[in-house]
Amino acid sequence: MVAFSPVETKLLPLFACWGLRLARSADTHDRMSFNALTISPLICALGAVQIFGIVAASVARLTEGTPHERSGQWLCLIALAVVGMLCGAALQYGPDAGAACAVTLALMTMIAVVDFRSAA
Repeated sequence: MVAFSPVETKLLPLFACWGLRLARSADTHDRMSFNALTISPLICALGAVQIFGIVAASVARLTEGTPHERSGQWLCLIALAVVGMLCGAALQYGPDAGAACAVTLALMTMIAVVDFRSAA
C-alpha cells in the first residue's frame, strides 16, 4: 500500500474527480507524477452526442427565419430524441451520467425556445 503525505491526501480527491490519479514515481527524489487514466469510449460517445445536441439546438435557432428553418428544426427534433434516449440509457452508468444528459436536454430546450429579444 502506498502512503501519501498530508498534502497529497488533501489533493487526492481533487484529482480523482477529474479522472487523474497520483502515482509514486520510481525516482529517488520521491516526486509525484500524474498519470492520466484512459478515457472510456463510452464516455467519449456520451460527450459527443451531447455536443451534437447543443450544436443542433443552436443551428435551429440560427436558421430561424431563413430558407433552412425547416431543416434546422428537424435536426433539433432528431437531436432531442437522441439525447432523450441517451438520458434514459445513461442512468445505468450512474446518476452523474443521467444528470449530465438531463442538463443537456434542458440547455437544448432553452436554446431552441427562449427568446431574449425585446418585444418592442
